Amino acid sequence: ATLKHPTWTDFLATCPSNAFQKVRAGDPPFTVAQRVARLADRMLPLFCVGFSSCAAAYLLSTISLLVRMAVEKWRQHGKPPQPTLIVGTSSKRLLPLARGTPPPSW
Repeated sequence: ATLKHPTWTDFLATCPSNAFQKVRAGDPPFTVAQRVARLADRMLPLFCVGFSSCAAAYLLSTISLLVRMAVEKWRQHGKPPQPTLIVGTSSKRLLPLARGTPPPSW
């Protein structure tokens, strides 16, 4: 005779339908492992949906930013670059200079 090894599906068949289900009279109480397994079983599809929606949003936002930068570069093609002034030594902000404005002397 062959021995049948229990599978995840067989284990879930012995678990409660939700983690907070009460035991019927005369049945043995559910173990902590059975209750946690039911939670994990229910959370897996939610995780997959959440992860895929976040990945799709990230992908779409990245594509839209790349398209926007490409369009801006295409529009700027042939125009001279706008002069910029770096404010402060540690600042990363760039402020555009108006045409004909001399650079500040500090």
